[in-house]
Amino acid sequence: MFQWLETFISVYENNNFTKAANELSISQPTISVHIEKLETEIGVVLFERSSNKKITPTLAAHFLYEKTKRMQSSWDNVIDELVSISSGKNRSFKIGASQTIGNYLIPKVLGKLQKAFPKVDFEIIIDNSESIFQSVSILDTDIGLVESPLVSSNIDRQEFMYDRMILLGKPESTTWILREEGSGIREYSDRYMMEHNISPETELVINSNEVILQLVELGYGRTLQSELVNYSSSIEAEETLLIRPLYAISNKNHPDLDRQIIQFIFSLFNLSKNKPYGRWPL
Repeated sequence: MFQWLETFISVYENNNFTKAANELSISQPTISVHIEKLETEIGVVLFERSSNKKITPTLAAHFLYEKTKRMQSSWDNVIDELVSISSGKNRSFKIGASQTIGNYLIPKVLGKLQKAFPKVDFEIIIDNSESIFQSVSILDTDIGLVESPLVSSNIDRQEFMYDRMILLGKPESTTWILREEGSGIREYSDRYMMEHNISPETELVINSNEVILQLVELGYGRTLQSELVNYSSSIEAEETLLIRPLYAISNKNHPDLDRQIIQFIFSLFNLSKNKPYGRWPL
């Protein structure tokens, strides 16, 4: 049954039998057999098949995927604990962070985290806010630290600090350099341009804050960024009135979330139970 469920997860995530076969290093006919056996065992259809070999997950598949990912995460945690008990190896804890947080805040707290939890191997994933949100939603990541106010019924969300936005670059520039859709800062950039009736002649979309800062330093366009970023003193900077909250998110259905680690992370950002917001001690 475990093997069938593993196959189901791969087919669901890839939405394709061939890709699932490649990912699991087994044949496509074996993939089909696993899915058929699973459907027979539980008595429901998981994928609608069309004549052009396209598959569509059913409502039952969506439900089973969420439950199975939770089971998988719980089982992985059990294995980690058993390995830790038998061999003395550390357990793992994965933190997903959006780029601004991952590049400029995480380095300031990671050393303290490792010192406080020497038996934990921390893994840091840096991506845009939407990708981190999805990773937390499917239990691939233990906690997310993001810039975008995304919401979902299965996600706990808490503000942990405020972040002021600044304009970087020459005011006369008609080129705006933006992050990609799905990043937290892109939402605020779009909002700022709309509120200030800004219609740039040219827009350049780049999925890296570091590259954006390099281009601005070279005189190529303007950008809206967090005051946390490390920008050159040669770049013209202008404060704005735009202040955004940063969020810590976790999955309500996480089977074994280490709340002690979560609370310690909050304490590093000056967040306490009786204080709804924290502010990074810059």
